[in-house]
Amino acid sequence: MKIAIFYGSTNGNTADVALKIQKTFKYRYLRCG
Repeated sequence: MKIAIFYGSTNGNTADVALKIQKTFKYRYLRCG
């Protein structure tokens, strides 16, 4: 989750952004799979 940490550090909400990215990835994987 390097992207989430980098994106969160610029946004100030690392945990929130990481959670959103995680949900997005799960959603994409479910749709693709």
